[in-house]
Amino acid sequence: MEHLLYIAYLTKPSQAERWGWYDTVREQRRQLAKLLKDSPSLKHQLDETMAEAYGDIRDEVIEKSRKMHRERDIDWTVAEEDLPQTCPWKIGELLTKGLYFTRAELDHPDGTSQPPHVSRFRL
Repeated sequence: MEHLLYIAYLTKPSQAERWGWYDTVREQRRQLAKLLKDSPSLKHQLDETMAEAYGDIRDEVIEKSRKMHRERDIDWTVAEEDLPQTCPWKIGELLTKGLYFTRAELDHPDGTSQPPHVSRFRL
């Protein structure tokens, strides 16, 4: 979840691959799918676990944005109010290979005020 937020909030499309965040998401998806296959009983705890972890992940993204701004890697920072308050993903989305999210999608998950050219994208 952390690296999906990095991709959405800390990069411009041309920069995301530079940081290796797509590679991290791909690897974490692979590991999570394997873990769930090996231990199916964990599926019953996922919603609660994701909700608990999301708060800490939001803090990490905010801190990472400050660090990247100080190091002049980006020219903006992310504040608490910029990020979704609750985890914006379902487990199926987190496990879908090649599915990534734009900031506009996370800001407008229902799609109602989302610009028409913005959509979930696949690599």
